[in-house]
Amino acid sequence: MDFQITQLFDQFDKIHILSDECKMMIMRLIKIEQLKKNEQWLRHGQICRRMAFVQKGMLVACYYHKANRVSCQIIREGDLCISPASFFQQTPSEQSIEAIEETIVFSLDNHMVRDICRRHPEFRIITETYLQNLLIVWDQFSPASRIIDSKNRFNWIKKNFPDVVNRVPKSHLGPFMGMAPGTLYRFK
Repeated sequence: MDFQITQLFDQFDKIHILSDECKMMIMRLIKIEQLKKNEQWLRHGQICRRMAFVQKGMLVACYYHKANRVSCQIIREGDLCISPASFFQQTPSEQSIEAIEETIVFSLDNHMVRDICRRHPEFRIITETYLQNLLIVWDQFSPASRIIDSKNRFNWIKKNFPDVVNRVPKSHLGPFMGMAPGTLYRFK
């Protein structure tokens, strides 16, 4: 078994032990994707047909508002990479998702995820846990968006998510935090 796949199964086992049959099915269906810095994993308007588990690297999800690109989600190692509405409804995504550093993800097509969950209910526990973690992270970032003062907002993010502040380019971090890049330069 490939070392990287072993690492993924180790992550899964921390949530719930998968049967050998389930692991074999995943190994047959999973796709390893290596993304270069600035390479798009999902384009705006494209249907998100895959769910990915980030093994290495970092991605950012963005949307456009009045021709401005706004970063709305930072996706790190151990996170689930997905455009939820597009994936579950199989509709064009309002987001684009791109790697902001060299990144490795393990992805499964939508129908494969559903099939694995149907045949192996323990995998449903894994996917539900990743989705719960995604919601928790969004909920944790939510208070920062309500802090009116930009310096305090930056300090809150820096305290609670130092890896994000240290690794995410200012061009993505500023809009993600609701700040102009010039404001962010003063704090960083």
